[in-house]
Amino acid sequence: MPSLISRRRFIGNVGAIAAASLASRSSVSATGVTSGRFKLSVITDEITQDFGRALEVAAKEFGLGYVELRELWGKNLMKLDAKEVGEARRLLEQHRLRVSSIASPIFKVDWPGAPASKFSPKRDQFGADFTFKQQDELLERGIDLARTLKTDRIAFLISGGSKIKSLIARR
Repeated sequence: MPSLISRRRFIGNVGAIAAASLASRSSVSATGVTSGRFKLSVITDEITQDFGRALEVAAKEFGLGYVELRELWGKNLMKLDAKEVGEARRLLEQHRLRVSSIASPIFKVDWPGAPASKFSPKRDQFGADFTFKQQDELLERGIDLARTLKTDRIAFLISGGSKIKSLIARR
């Protein structure tokens, strides 16, 4: 009978394999594995909603130098107040981690006049219950957060009918 491994161990092993394969053609430093524009990272809320613990696992158990942010402490990144953003920065510095990108809910809504997609969520996802009218504000918030968290990448989706395009916005 094959033995089962935990999700955390599996992700850690995949990260170690990826890091080892990149090591021959990449630079590995205290800030993590990089290969040109490629930054190996993990979305912190995929580890746990406890942001400090997620950073500890990413840095110590996975050996990463980068994380991607979407939800912290059970709250969508876009909804964090200044104190929470400051605490996030402090924890990132404490664990010597950098933000590879922000996994934002920008444009992750049905657009007025576009055919509704059968894949549209029937509820908010990742604490992102924003409306179409809030998208300009969200984009500005995302840019502000990217600057504050020292990343040049914001991931977002544009949904139009059943077509979904994944884009990376560079400021």
